[in-house]
Amino acid sequence: MRILYLSCHAALEYDELQLLASLGHEVFCVHGSYQVPQAPADSVRPPLPLPRYPALEAIARQCSRERLDPRLVAWADIILVMHVPQWIINNWHLFGGKRVIWRSIGQSTPRTERMLRPYRRLGLEAVRHSPGELRIPGNIGADAIIRFYKDPDEFCGWTGNSDEVITLNRSMRARAAACNFPAFVALTQGCNARVYGHGNEDTGPLNGGALDYEAMKRKLREARVYVYTGTKPACYTLGLVEAMMTGIPVVALGSRWGDVGWGSYEVPHIIRNGVDGFVSDDLGYLRQAIARLLQDHGLAAVIGQNGRQRAIALFGEPAIRAQWVALLSRPHPGVRTGRRRVPGRRRRRWGRGRLGGGHMRRRLLRRSPRRLGRRGLFWGLRSRQAVSARRAARPKPMRRRPITGRHRRRWLA
Repeated sequence: MRILYLSCHAALEYDELQLLASLGHEVFCVHGSYQVPQAPADSVRPPLPLPRYPALEAIARQCSRERLDPRLVAWADIILVMHVPQWIINNWHLFGGKRVIWRSIGQSTPRTERMLRPYRRLGLEAVRHSPGELRIPGNIGADAIIRFYKDPDEFCGWTGNSDEVITLNRSMRARAAACNFPAFVALTQGCNARVYGHGNEDTGPLNGGALDYEAMKRKLREARVYVYTGTKPACYTLGLVEAMMTGIPVVALGSRWGDVGWGSYEVPHIIRNGVDGFVSDDLGYLRQAIARLLQDHGLAAVIGQNGRQRAIALFGEPAIRAQWVALLSRPHPGVRTGRRRVPGRRRRRWGRGRLGGGHMRRRLLRRSPRRLGRRGLFWGLRSRQAVSARRAARPKPMRRRPITGRHRRRWLA
């Protein structure tokens, strides 16, 4: 099948393009990092040895994801859209008869769900990255829950030879509220701690700089402890999956820190405290856990290995591959376009509120001339003339003059 892929997350795009192509599908990513797979626009992941589509690339240069060229849609059998609802809403009139799948990445909010609800009734499919998203208020449900994945043969070999306490995150101080940066500072005080990723120059001595793909995997193998602080409102992120799959012991913040109030934060259910890692809302307890892991390499190895087995069961490539195969092999009739709606404007029911002249003219034009004269005062010239003639022929009642004081005196006289 031909899949038109609209992406907003370079790291996840790298993983899913590989997987979909390995299943035998033709995949073209519109204005993503891998529109040209051999020359990615983002440096967080390496090039991909996937086929190019020069004709589609030329068409894509003339449009945007918000306003797709109809020729791109005509080429595809499936349109797979990552997270952004406007890419679905603005192009829905082009999608008639196609299979459209919305892929969540953990950043959905009640507003996102509300925007997509009308299209769910028209055939839009929803693929969630976590069952925790089904706790978002007003969620639109799910056709499948397919988690992020990693290859266990690629992310492996933890040694923990250094005493570093690390985390991987982008612009962590600038997004302090979402990433719980103050909690990371409190947990790692006095440790050899580093934050790796783009945009962390303002973290001072904690800044470890940006890492390429191979350097990131090497750092996960060498560091002693990985501190996971979450990224609200995500249920979990790729950083947690990569760390657990590598085998580095993970110390994670609990729901009081990572949840936004919907109960969607899934990390306390992924990590079994004291078995697969350590997770708690108590920063003092987590600091003690970090100290124990730094002092006892054997304990760190056991916790890390348990976490790796847990990650393989939940996020391993074989399991996720089977889930994608099951989803894409289902028959689907394609979506219905319905009436095109303007985003952000509520549709007014007939007869509610005041209707302007434009509304009246459009309603009159929708009716045949034969029907215009049958309805009433506001439904055509002939009916208005007929009503006026009937009113003119109707006898007018005599109006009695009011009795004033002058008239009363005359009447009494």
